Parts: sequence; C-alpha cells; structure tokens
Amino acid sequence: MAASPDLDITPFMNLMIVLVPVLLLGMVFSQVRMIELNFPGQDTAVHRSSRSSGWWLR
Repeated sequence: MAASPDLDITPFMNLMIVLVPVLLLGMVFSQVRMIELNFPGQDTAVHRSSRSSGWWLR
C-alpha cells in the first residue's frame, strides 16, 4: 500500500489571509443610504406619513 500524499493547504491559507481583510474593509465602507427625492406635484402629506412609519433605513 502506498502512503497518501499530504494535503498542501498553503494556497488556501494565502487566499484567506488576503480575503478576510478585504471583506472586512468592504463591510466598513458599505452602508445603506436613503436619498429622499421630492418630485414636483408630490403629495407631501403622504410623504410625511410614510417617513414616520419607521420602515426606512438610514
């Protein structure tokens, strides 16, 4: 019976060393933003009531 070769995990470890900081930095700089658009003729009472309902992300 031949001995099985050892698994070389060096490329995988190199990938993790690069990928983890990149993903963590991406999480820091990606934030949910809301842009309020006021179009001409838009009913402002409806806009105010939807804003106070609390489902907007800021």
